[in-house]
Amino acid sequence: MRVFLGSTFEDLKSHRRRVIDGLKALGMHIEAMELWWAQPEDPVSVCLSRVRESDIYICVVAWRYGSLAEDQRSYTQLEYEAARQASRDCLVFLMRDDYRIRPEYVDKGDAASRLAAFRQVLLGNHHCLGFGSPAELAHQVVESVRNLMRERRVPGAEAVDMAQFWSKLHAVWQTVEPEELRMEFNAQADALELLSALHQQLEGISGFEDQIAKSHDLLEADLTGLLTRAGYDPGRLSEVPYYENPLINRDWEWINLGLPNMLTSCRILLAQLRVKWLELMIQTQERDDLRHALEEAKQHLEDAVREGRYID
Repeated sequence: MRVFLGSTFEDLKSHRRRVIDGLKALGMHIEAMELWWAQPEDPVSVCLSRVRESDIYICVVAWRYGSLAEDQRSYTQLEYEAARQASRDCLVFLMRDDYRIRPEYVDKGDAASRLAAFRQVLLGNHHCLGFGSPAELAHQVVESVRNLMRERRVPGAEAVDMAQFWSKLHAVWQTVEPEELRMEFNAQADALELLSALHQQLEGISGFEDQIAKSHDLLEADLTGLLTRAGYDPGRLSEVPYYENPLINRDWEWINLGLPNMLTSCRILLAQLRVKWLELMIQTQERDDLRHALEEAKQHLEDAVREGRYID
């Protein structure tokens, strides 16, 4: 689902950051201005277009009316009205009167009057929740979105509580006995860590394939030595065509053709998956580590394609 986060304040960044992190845990696609790239259209057009494309509009109102458009309505009020006109679900959260906030974050005069009128519209149209801290706001938003998904019978809504799922899965892992023989499992790993671990496993399989190939190459010499020690004439082996000797010819095609081709395909697919995933993530998150990881992933994909010759 696509969720648009609108708010009447730009200064209280910790509030928006906590909400965004909470929505990510639900697997939501989040529309928020701080996550967007530069756009050729004017800001109001971009905001309203993305509101209409979203499934849920989240409206967070503090004690400032917000940035004004040309008609002197705030961006947030324009977004809210666009969401209502498009029949989008609106969830509204109002900063409580007793919230301790610095004076510069409280509007006065005409802006305060406009804000009061807007809050009355919201209170008249919706059951709003009041918040008194960034953590409380994030909790309210996440639980409200989760509840709305259930009420609307959104497919997959039963799986939105991912924190509970991972906790339960970790508890299942802990029941595997004996403890020292458990396969490694990190419920806290993010997608990039999992991709890296998958890449390492693939490299391990590749090394295992090399060891099998070396062992296979030594099979004939080992067999000859074993026959000699047992008192048999190893020269008789030359009377058997190599393709009829199951001990020497067995698995040759699999080792020399099948497994290398499968590994090559896996490398290309894994590298392509990493690039696609990072390409998607970087559209919504401004993180230096993601940009660095994307450059590395692009190079890995280029190398995998360049070296991806099919063995026939």
